[in-house]
Parts: sequence; C-alpha cells; structure tokens
Amino acid sequence: MVTTVRRRGGGGGCGRCSGGGGGRPQDTVAALTIELAKLADRIDVACIAHSSGTTP
Repeated sequence: MVTTVRRRGGGGGCGRCSGGGGGRPQDTVAALTIELAKLADRIDVACIAHSSGTTP
C-alpha cells in the first residue's frame, strides 16, 4: 500500500507540472518521483522483513 500511495503521489506531481498548474520544473518533479519510489521500495522491504521476523 505504501508503494502505491507514494507512486501515485509522485505521478500526479508530474502531471500537474506538465499541465502548467504547479509552476515547478518538470525535471525536479521527475527526480522527486524517482526518489519517492525508491523510498517506497525501502519501506516495503522493511515492512516485509518486520512481518516475517527478519532484518532487511
């Protein structure tokens, strides 16, 4: 679920930027989207490890 929320949030930012509504450079939004996806992946790994009783 965390991954889905993070990726949807980042993707929406790119759409707003390219539509002219956000006023932020598209490359900055794209970079933030990538970093949020990486963070979501790390959170997922930690959650899976925690639920299985192991350490990532």
